[in-house]
Parts: sequence; C-alpha cells; structure tokens
Amino acid sequence: MYTIKKVHLEPTELCQAMCPMCDRVTLDGEVNPQIINASLSLKDIKKIFSKKFIRQLDEMYMCGNLGDPMMAPDCLEIVEYFREVNPNI
Repeated sequence: MYTIKKVHLEPTELCQAMCPMCDRVTLDGEVNPQIINASLSLKDIKKIFSKKFIRQLDEMYMCGNLGDPMMAPDCLEIVEYFREVNPNI
C-alpha cells in the first residue's frame, strides 16, 4: 500500500514571465540555457502515475517552480485525468 497522500506535480518548464529571481533567468536577464522547456504529456502522466496510486491520493496540486503549469500543452487533460480516476482528489 502506498503512503504518499499528496503530490506536487511540475508538468512543464514553459513560462511567459521573466521574473528576475527565477532560476529560469540568468543574472544578465536571459533565459537560462539549462532550461529546455520540457513538458509532461498526458501519455507521460499515465506512465508515471498508476490508477491505483492516484486513487489513494488526497491531494494533487501544481505550483510552478520552473514553469507555469497552465502553459503545459496537456495541463487541462492531466487535471481531468486525475479527477476521472479519483473524483475526491
């Protein structure tokens, strides 16, 4: 049985903001070359998180550290999938 009850999901590195204190931005104000703007697809999420795992979660939230979750191409589909599998999440 899983004991993880809460997941913080970072679905993307994409972001339109250039916040000066963000790791996405270098000291000279350019986009950090280490950021590749990767995103997780719904297909990736289904591979990473089993339905059994999702069903036992109490919470799943997205709060961008290196990207804005809403910029992820499959953001809405990912949230819908989690809610479909676990309507109480």
